[in-house]
Amino acid sequence: MASLRTPNSFLVFLASLVALVLVAIIFVVSIVSGPKPGDVDQRRADSRLAVRLKLEDEARTLVATEGFVDKAKGIVHVPVASVFLTAASELRAKKPAPSQIKVEPPLPMPVSDPKSTEPPPPALPSAPQGADTIRFLTPDAPESPSLLPKPAAAIVVPGLPFASLAPARPPLINWTETK
Repeated sequence: MASLRTPNSFLVFLASLVALVLVAIIFVVSIVSGPKPGDVDQRRADSRLAVRLKLEDEARTLVATEGFVDKAKGIVHVPVASVFLTAASELRAKKPAPSQIKVEPPLPMPVSDPKSTEPPPPALPSAPQGADTIRFLTPDAPESPSLLPKPAAAIVVPGLPFASLAPARPPLINWTETK
């Protein structure tokens, strides 16, 4: 008869452990030997910097030199310094004169009667229609009861032993607070 062999469980465990360690070593070596995230970022930053420096150099060249932008249309670019000098010399040659642009006054000012006892109308026509005139009391002026604000009516809140001047509203509840 043939004898059936049972595998030794310790050897199976040991072989599985060795296989797991080999896979972990391969994984770690591939990460360590691969490109570093900082290297990728540095290469991208270097390429962006090179593009920026190239564009700035082209712009600096356009600002400092003269030449054609579109020869068919007759569009040229000239150095900024020469444009400043030309514009300054043209402005020095001109005689100052009043502006030829007609401008309407933005807000017509109402004429008030100096002998009137009423306050002048509001200077801004943008005031809302029917807006009351605001009168401020001065310390030396007698206080008129019609100009003082009216006190708020007392509101009785249930559960409070006194009348409250606060508007009636439901009590605020803090749900996070434990009692």
